[in-house]
Amino acid sequence: MFKKEARMGLIVHLYYNRDSKKLENVGDVIYHSKKHRYLQIYIPKENAEAIKEKLMKKRYVKKVRICPNTPN
Repeated sequence: MFKKEARMGLIVHLYYNRDSKKLENVGDVIYHSKKHRYLQIYIPKENAEAIKEKLMKKRYVKKVRICPNTPN
């Protein structure tokens, strides 16, 4: 049966909107602001730090922050 998974939200700021397609396989894209060039994605909570470090090393990512509205 369905098992609830603990997730965490990340806000990823991009240099260009065209790079948003590259982040679709990282997690669930919830919101994409084309004007302000950022994405809100949900990722598994146990892998959050590793994914955040991996994203910060990408050339197309400007900044990564933890989403303040993450559900518990």
